[in-house]
Amino acid sequence: MNDLAKQIIEIADSESEIVHLPMRAGEPPNSKICADTTALSNYFPLEFVDFAQGLRETVEYYAQLPASEVNKALHHFATETMRILGNPERLLDEQGIGYFSPSR
Repeated sequence: MNDLAKQIIEIADSESEIVHLPMRAGEPPNSKICADTTALSNYFPLEFVDFAQGLRETVEYYAQLPASEVNKALHHFATETMRILGNPERLLDEQGIGYFSPSR
């Protein structure tokens, strides 16, 4: 995750800092998550691209969105994370803006 976060920061030319949150309840230390896209490909045509290319395209997509749309997505992410972790003060500031806000 740290490597991925560093890559995103570099691609986005961001000055964001990586914030480490507590592990999710019941998550074993050093666990690895691997997605199986087989079932998904039965319903949607998938075009696989190089990881770095896909990451660049994703960052470019979010960079072109209006700030209001990005803030809605960040707020939803923070709200869901708070619901799961039960720790609201760590994720939202007094305006309800997530700490994960991109620095532009």
